[in-house]
Amino acid sequence: MELFPALQIGWLNGWLPMGILYLIFGILLLVFPKEVVRRLYERSGWSRRQRVITLIGKSIALFWFPLIIFTPLKIGTPVFVLGIRDFQNFNYPKNMVN
Repeated sequence: MELFPALQIGWLNGWLPMGILYLIFGILLLVFPKEVVRRLYERSGWSRRQRVITLIGKSIALFWFPLIIFTPLKIGTPVFVLGIRDFQNFNYPKNMVN
């Protein structure tokens, strides 16, 4: 595992799953009622501390975006398969109540 992999532009880079994520998120925002979306982004009741913490978190996330976008996915490796499995198990646990 590398701390900073060789960054390059390619079709099978990290932008692909990130693009799919934001596409689905955008579709959900269009499908949900406008009032729900408005409440989701409502920040009028936030304290100064909450705003600062959010700003710090978003700044860190924006720093990592180029690394995600330009990192090639190594689809044929066992690490990729295990990572997908762990992602699925973490986000969709088997004991989820329907």
